[in-house]
Amino acid sequence: MDFGPSRPLGRRYLKSFAGGIADKLSASAEHYAYLAWEHRVQRVTIDLLSLTIDPPEFDIPRNRNLAWMCQESLLSSVHQLFPPAKVVKAALTADFDIVLPWPDSPGGHLGPSVFTVIMTDERGKEWRGENRRKDTLMSA
Repeated sequence: MDFGPSRPLGRRYLKSFAGGIADKLSASAEHYAYLAWEHRVQRVTIDLLSLTIDPPEFDIPRNRNLAWMCQESLLSSVHQLFPPAKVVKAALTADFDIVLPWPDSPGGHLGPSVFTVIMTDERGKEWRGENRRKDTLMSA
């Protein structure tokens, strides 16, 4: 069924776009979580416009692919905005709660993780979407 062209969307949809992208990363963040645990890094940042991943230990093909999928979702979404609205900055952060083991006990684990996307429109207003996960699985 063809409903014709969709209507352009207002800036208020940026919050929904940001939440969707945060959810997309959180659902597939097992390798990011593994690297966070391995390197004891609590925060990873991805610039969704330039695809820069920081810290550099996370800038590997497997992680770049997931970042690229998030970028594609962003570009597809903002393409629907009513002009002159546009996104001039978009950053995704993944915050991992690394729980270190007690002395004389094995392992440790990841606690809750928070995935946040902040988009800035052409007027300088920030739009935030967030996904909190009680548990984030890790895979090498």
